[in-house]
Amino acid sequence: MPRRLSLALVAFVVGVTTFGGPQEAHAQKKARKDNSYVITWKATKDVCKDGTVAVLIPAITDNQTTADLKVEGATVEKTDREGASPRNDCVLIKPTAQEFTVTITVQTRPNDYLRGYGPHNGSGDLTDEAKAYAGKGFIADPADEKLLKFVKDHKLVGKDRFDTAKRVHTWITKNVKYDAKAPPGKDALETLEKKRGNCSAQSWAFVALCRAGGVPARVVIGGQVTRVGGQLEPHGWAEFYGYGGWVPVEPQSLRFHGSVPTSCVRYGYFDDVGLSKDPLAAYVRGWQLVSAK
Repeated sequence: MPRRLSLALVAFVVGVTTFGGPQEAHAQKKARKDNSYVITWKATKDVCKDGTVAVLIPAITDNQTTADLKVEGATVEKTDREGASPRNDCVLIKPTAQEFTVTITVQTRPNDYLRGYGPHNGSGDLTDEAKAYAGKGFIADPADEKLLKFVKDHKLVGKDRFDTAKRVHTWITKNVKYDAKAPPGKDALETLEKKRGNCSAQSWAFVALCRAGGVPARVVIGGQVTRVGGQLEPHGWAEFYGYGGWVPVEPQSLRFHGSVPTSCVRYGYFDDVGLSKDPLAAYVRGWQLVSAK
């Protein structure tokens, strides 16, 4: 019998459309060996304020593929994807029935991003996108004097981006204790001072220190299958820009420097620097996580 998993529902404020309120969502594991899941969202028509609703769906990346997007009780108005770019992918739908469902299959596989985007890969030039995530954003201001002092005092700046990112990752895993129940801090500096926080707080701290050290970095949003009970719960991690691409980092463990567990399902990333003008992709504190049983 396939294991049934509960899934966190990610909702966006998209223009005049909000996906919120009580929902039902679950995921069903198709096969243990290839980490393939069938994820289903259920909702009723009353979640649509103006006739349409946007659902955030798993992204297509180097180690994650999706297939078999199916919609019942609704029509697809727009599918917002950018091929293999790990941005926020959405499907905009218009319900035609009181209750509607969105189903998609996602498959994750191991991938060592350090091999693909390491120093041996060639030029270390930054893309315009990478440069943006080295600058000031909602998460951090790399010119903040306290952040710069922190990076200097703890000797976190290395010989190149990879060395700096590894030093930051090492410091966080050794000094910032994971605490799922820790209240969210007002910013990354508070997390660094308290030395404890949940996955999002740890990821924000990693991004803030990387940017202060001159390394482009951003926070990833997704979910992770738990070892006990098979729950697919909200989870965040981080990524920094390597040589030609983004390299994922799990701030909780040095084991995952350049990769993430195959139990992680990626949705997209926080556009905290306002690079995207598309409301389906931008992070403006308009999204929310709604737990479903």
